[in-house]
Amino acid sequence: MPHSVLLKYPNWMPKVCFACHRGLDRGIADLLPSPPAYYTDGAYSWSAQVGGWAAVRVEYGEVTRLMSGSASPTSNNRMELQGVIAALEDAKADESLVIWTDSQYTVNSITLWASSWEASGWTRGGKGEVKNLDLIQRAWYLSQAKPDVGIKWVRGHNGNHWNSYADSVASACSDLATKRKKIERKALTAS
Repeated sequence: MPHSVLLKYPNWMPKVCFACHRGLDRGIADLLPSPPAYYTDGAYSWSAQVGGWAAVRVEYGEVTRLMSGSASPTSNNRMELQGVIAALEDAKADESLVIWTDSQYTVNSITLWASSWEASGWTRGGKGEVKNLDLIQRAWYLSQAKPDVGIKWVRGHNGNHWNSYADSVASACSDLATKRKKIERKALTAS
């Protein structure tokens, strides 16, 4: 979806994936019950040091929840983590589902590295500090409280409709925050 459309209609979201709406993905698999899942993404503007994140809950091919936001100053990894944290916070404690992210850093931080970092007092064992520690700890503790929620990697920009949707929303949040920052700078300079 073009960013200009998301900027013009910031509260709009489709109820059904565009490809599903056109009937491209309608098959026997779509008739079977599908477990709920979240698709998350982060976006970042290097020049403005501003980022956006999104978490989209999808059930039976429909968006049932959309969460998004922005931050400044930030980094791309922080925005990726924030999207997963939003999904983890939104998921019910006894729910079995998958959170999909296109950030291997986020998946590995939460599913592979956090347990050893916690065991070593949240250090990397003499290899320097753990970056984004506040968000990694939050995600780690949330994932431990919800053991039936999996966090898995999906290849970004590779045709997955819901990953692309989350990417569009995160990018729109980043774009809006960048524009807001420029307007604030102009207002400060003018006064």
